[in-house]
Amino acid sequence: MNKKCTLMTAGFLAFLSSLSLLGSVALADDHPNGMKAAIARGRANVSLEEVIDKVATDSNGRVVEIHFEEMDSFFSFGDGPLVYEVEAVTPEGVMEYRVDPKDGNIISSNRDRLATFHYRNLPEGMELTLKQAIAKAEKTRVGVVTSATLEEEGGNFFYHLRINEAGTDQSLLIDPLNGNIYPVSSHHSEKGNDDHES
Repeated sequence: MNKKCTLMTAGFLAFLSSLSLLGSVALADDHPNGMKAAIARGRANVSLEEVIDKVATDSNGRVVEIHFEEMDSFFSFGDGPLVYEVEAVTPEGVMEYRVDPKDGNIISSNRDRLATFHYRNLPEGMELTLKQAIAKAEKTRVGVVTSATLEEEGGNFFYHLRINEAGTDQSLLIDPLNGNIYPVSSHHSEKGNDDHES
């Protein structure tokens, strides 16, 4: 590992240390709760990995975020169908896609100018992809990843994954430089979503 990567890893560990001083920290997450998303993923015909591959190929870019998002509908009353929402860094900037979990078709796409600014300086040596981070998390933990995002804090990039383990949502951070996994927080999914129907 070169000097630049070593310094970045040291900064990442310092960031994790600052989180530990705060105790159990729940990172921001406005997506559907883990149990609902886990059920939706289990019923999806197209996997997270397949969606990542499709968007990466279609956009000629690097996928940096995937999660379930509820489709807005006047008649949904907060219980609308879930779709994959994906962001990819492309030569034209960051593009946001909505993908149908039933058939993998892209429903909509648009450029995210704010995210384009956010991801303008991705670090070198970040070889671990989002798809690999998801696979690594599910291989080492007994659960289902329901969202994964490349985030940045204080110049340090990390993958923030939400994984549902037997009804408990866990937040994991994965260092994109060396693949190390760091658990951050956990909380139980909201009661009542076990019976969520598509």
